[in-house]
Formats: sequence, structure tokens, C-alpha cells
Amino acid sequence: MKSLCLSFIAIIVLLCALKTSGESYYDDYSYKDYESSEDSVTDISYPATTIQTSSDLTTEGKVIHIGDPLTKELKCPKNCKCSDGFYLVDCSHRNLIEMPKNVPYNTVQLNMSHNLLTKLDVNDLMNCTELRQIFLQENRIETIVNAENFARLPFLHQINLSRNALKPLRGDEFSHAKSLAALLLTNNQNVVAANVPIIQAPKLKTLNLANCSIDQFSDNTFQNLSSLVALYLDNNPLDLAKSMDAFNALINLRTLSIPTVNRDEALDLCRNLNAIDIIHLSLETHDISCFLFTTGSTYEESLIPSMKVPTDAPSTSTEQTASLANSNATETMNNDTNKGTAYDQMCMIYMIISGLALLLVVAILMGFCIIGSRRFGTEMFDRKRSYRKYYPGNLTVDNQNYEAYVKEDLTPISLSDEFESSSR
Repeated sequence: MKSLCLSFIAIIVLLCALKTSGESYYDDYSYKDYESSEDSVTDISYPATTIQTSSDLTTEGKVIHIGDPLTKELKCPKNCKCSDGFYLVDCSHRNLIEMPKNVPYNTVQLNMSHNLLTKLDVNDLMNCTELRQIFLQENRIETIVNAENFARLPFLHQINLSRNALKPLRGDEFSHAKSLAALLLTNNQNVVAANVPIIQAPKLKTLNLANCSIDQFSDNTFQNLSSLVALYLDNNPLDLAKSMDAFNALINLRTLSIPTVNRDEALDLCRNLNAIDIIHLSLETHDISCFLFTTGSTYEESLIPSMKVPTDAPSTSTEQTASLANSNATETMNNDTNKGTAYDQMCMIYMIISGLALLLVVAILMGFCIIGSRRFGTEMFDRKRSYRKYYPGNLTVDNQNYEAYVKEDLTPISLSDEFESSSR
């Protein structure tokens, strides 16, 4: 009974410890108004490998002391809002004409959307060595300068430049962004130059060129994008017949979204794109299965129901753009959170199993101890009875006082009494 109680208490303590340790990691990124004086100070420890966040927002000018020996204090930039720890910096909807100069070095996500920026100067981001995402949609950005300094942002994997005024790209703007995986260029008119590779990004996986007034691709447009997995070309007046050879370089493309396509163009696309399965048609109620089309099925048999409703040209609504940006950020953060959550769950399961195994071993040992102690007590009792029965006072059972010895509640007879009896 004692072992069961101890086991139950140990299980409760173990589960409480696991729950407490798990709650401090991978909290959702969120913002909430936070009122405090500019002189208020918050002490936290600098995270070595994980990003810890909370829902509180620091206000403009608030100072934080951290444990990093290279930096004694950080400030939230003027006209911006920051999460506790300055991992998220939101400077959107502020009519800013330039990037803040004092963005904290440990910023993970920077939101500069819905401002009046006319250029992206990468030098303004040199302090943000931990930057993963930057949102620049709904500005007036025309050019990207000092692009070679993208090399000093080793973790940057997502850039949103939608709804700007980008001039035709030279092709080398993102060549130094070694970790760039997602680039959104929607609603930038004339962003694609003729006879120039649009982008050189060795690890780019997703490229969105929807609603960019693209009517034709040159043969070398995608020549540096062999790693591309998803390409979105919705709402472009694209002449696929003149652009077919451009797709030959996309050897790993799996997702292609275009407005519409005819029978012959669909067959050529399916043959040129070896890794693709389904071509999404944004202006149709059906998609095309390249797997079926290239394995003997007719065009009609290769048509499959579309997973989405037909879409018109993207709206210029600020609210819709902000919602899209927030959903993109939330999805990316949730992916990171899910990875961490899965790891935490595996660790928790391992710890619980280890704890239960340990408790089982302890319970077994305690059971052996209890059983052994009972057997030992019984054996000692039997030995005592045997001693009293067969060797009372070193006298044999033939002793005439044996019956008296038994009747007197097994009380041994002293040697003096025995001598007195024998002398009589």
C-alpha cells in the first residue's frame, strides 16, 4: 500500500514538472497594448537556442537589459511596437519614409508594411543578425540597394515585397541571400526584365509573381531557380506558347498556378516539368493532373475538380493585404512552433515512460522487501518457538518441567529453578 501511494505521488510530481517546463517554450507570438514609463526596465536572460516570447508589448523608447555580453541594452525603435524581448518589431502603418536605424539585433520578424519607403537599403538591416522574416508590402519601393549585405543576414528566409513599385530586377538582388526560401513579388508591374534571369537565389522554394502584368518569359528567366518548388503566376496575361522553354529549368517544380491553359499547352507543360503533378488553374473550376495526362489518359480524363474557387484580380484593399501578411506570418510561426511542440511531446513521452519504468522497478523492489521481511519474521518466530520447545533452559523435552513451561505462556525456566528441582 505504501509503495502504491509513493508511486502515485511521484507520477503527479513528474507530470506537474513536465507541464511547467513545457509552458515556457513556443508560446504564440502576439501583441497587446502595454502601458509603462520609458524608464521601466525588464530583466530577462538571453536565449541561446530557443526563442521565448510573451504577449506583452513594449512601447516606444522602453529599455531592456539582457544577458548578452556584447550588448547591454536594447530599445524599441521610435514609432514601432515590440514584443517582450524584441523578437517581433511592428512598424507598419506609420507613414515612415525610411527604415528605423536602431532595430534590435535579435529581431526575428520585422514588419515595415503600409509605409512610404521608396527603397530597400539592406545596410539598414545589418544590426538584425537574427532576422528571419521581413514584411515590406504596400510601400513605394523601387530599388534594392547594397544587396550584397544580404550575406550578413544568414537566417533570412522570407521577404514580402508585394504591392510596391519595383523596377525590373537585374537578377542579382537576392543572390547573397543564402537562406531565402520564400519571395513574394505580387502586384509589382514590370518586375520581370526581358532576357535577364529574374532571380539568383540558391535555396528559393516559393516565388509568387501573381498580378505582375507578365505576358512572356525569356528562355533564361528561371535558369538560376532549379531549387524552386512552387511558382504562382495567377492574373497575368501570359502567353504560354512563347514562354514554354522558360520552364525547362524548373526541374523540381511541384506546384504551378496559372490563370488558364489549353490542351496542347497543358501537355507541353506536363512534359517539360518532370516533378509536377497538378497544374492549378485559378480562372477555371478544374485543375489538370499531369500524372494522368502523361500516362495515357485523355485531356478530359485528366481534369480534376479545383480545390479553390475561381479568383479575380487581387484587391488593393489595405485590410486584405494586412490580413494576408498576418496569415503568412502566423503560418510560418506555427510551423516553427509545431516543430518545437513535436520535439517537446517526444521528450515528454520519453520522460513519462522512463519515470514509469523507474517507479515499476522501485515498486518491485519494495514488494520483494516486504515479502522478504515477512518471511524473515516468520522464520525467526518459528526458530524462537523451536528453541523454547526443544531447548528450554538447555533441558530436553523429557524434562519434567516441560509441561509447566508450556502452560506458563512459553516463559523460559531459569537455570536456578532447574537446579533447585534436581536437588530435591
